[in-house]
Amino acid sequence: MTTRIDRRFAALAAENRAALVTYLMAGDPDPATSLEVFHAMAKAGEAPAGTSWAVANGDGTRLPFPDDTFDHIICSEVMEHIPDDTAAAAELARVLKPGGTLGVTVPTFLPERICWALSDEYHAPFVAGGHVRIFTEAELKNRFLTAGLT
Repeated sequence: MTTRIDRRFAALAAENRAALVTYLMAGDPDPATSLEVFHAMAKAGEAPAGTSWAVANGDGTRLPFPDDTFDHIICSEVMEHIPDDTAAAAELARVLKPGGTLGVTVPTFLPERICWALSDEYHAPFVAGGHVRIFTEAELKNRFLTAGLT
């Protein structure tokens, strides 16, 4: 397995500051597989010395962490899979410390729209865990503004 860690995330991890990396591995609900990703990053020298990690399997609308847990959160390519994305945004805001940083990515609108048009197997309800929505930039921003983030 080969993976690459974003250098900005590596810098945050090097500061020993808490971070949550959240992602969906389709068809693989086993948290041990997710842990393998972190081990691969360490083996490749892409995780700074002293970095620690843990994997939690949970519901994105009811995260298993106390309020104000993380300085930084990366939520990459997840929001488009969650039926109640408003609740998920509120949960990310809840576990982010005041003044913390949240990075969220979703597929860009036009390529996503093309994929939906080309194949029903790309999205829900035709495939379990598939994409349930296509975000515009304004819609995504609004989800997190509504959740109380600026």
